[in-house]
Formats: sequence, C-alpha cells, structure tokens
Amino acid sequence: MIEIELTKAEALLCMELIRHNTDELLEQISRGIDDEITLSEMETTAQENYQANLKIEADKVPDLEAEIKQLRAKIDSINLSSKLNKIKFPEINLSLAPYGYKKDGTPKKRAGRPAHDELPF
Repeated sequence: MIEIELTKAEALLCMELIRHNTDELLEQISRGIDDEITLSEMETTAQENYQANLKIEADKVPDLEAEIKQLRAKIDSINLSSKLNKIKFPEINLSLAPYGYKKDGTPKKRAGRPAHDELPF
C-alpha cells in the first residue's frame, strides 16, 4: 500500500478530479447506451415500415394481375384483328356465274330442266 501525505487543498483537488473524471465516464456510458437504444429503435421502425410497405404492395398484386389480363386480352384482340385484316377473300365475279356458286366454289347450272339440243326422234 502506498502512503502519501496530502494537504487539504491537494486532497480536495484530487477528489474533484476523480469526481470530474467519473462524471465524464458516466456521461460517455449514458451517451453510448442512448446511441444503442436509438439505433435499435431505428432498426425496429425501419422493419415496421418495410413490413407496412410490403403489405401495401401485396395488396396491389390482384389489381395488377387483373390489369395484366386485360392488357393481354387487348393485345390478343389487336393481333387477331390485324390478322383478319391481312386475310384477303377472293372477289366473286357474278358475270362468270350468273346463277351463283356452289359451296365448293364451282358455278351453279341454270335452274329448271336441262335443254336438249337434239330431238330424241
């Protein structure tokens, strides 16, 4: 053990320095704890915000899927109409077939009994 003789003023000065250093250390510890608490609160708040945003985005999914279906149907109808516009149907010339056409596309004969050019006797 070390024995030191101090005057009253020196003893008061040492005690004041020890008290000052102790107060500074306690203040640093308190700031460190506050910083850690603030960081953990910020992390918790960030996680809560992320979850809330994720729920909002998840609620939008059905609406977006319905919109995608509508857009795909619109694209399909546009593609179909453009294909129909490209299909050219043959023009019918009625002067070649005055009595119309059969389902297979050949001209129909004149209605009635067929005329015979030759007499049977």
